[in-house]
Amino acid sequence: MRFVPVAGEESEVALNTLQKVVFTPDSVVLIAAKDGTQTPLYKYDYQAIVFTESSSHEAIEQATERPLPGMKFIRDGQLFIRLDEQTYDILGNKIK
Repeated sequence: MRFVPVAGEESEVALNTLQKVVFTPDSVVLIAAKDGTQTPLYKYDYQAIVFTESSSHEAIEQATERPLPGMKFIRDGQLFIRLDEQTYDILGNKIK
């Protein structure tokens, strides 16, 4: 999972190090798998949160401009799923 901040350097968190990810109205809370440590990341500090196995910087740049096919992304605090050329909300409804 990559976090692309509005200002500063991006950071990466390996998904296998997490027990849980909790989305709240104002933040994304990462809970560590081993010790239960909670790290809140406030969504307004980030322009993109990208869930991808790729570690390439090019994939992150593309995701902040236009999501890649078959990926999940957060925009304006909402989770969306991009599959082929169609975007869906978390309930599976098509988004125009």
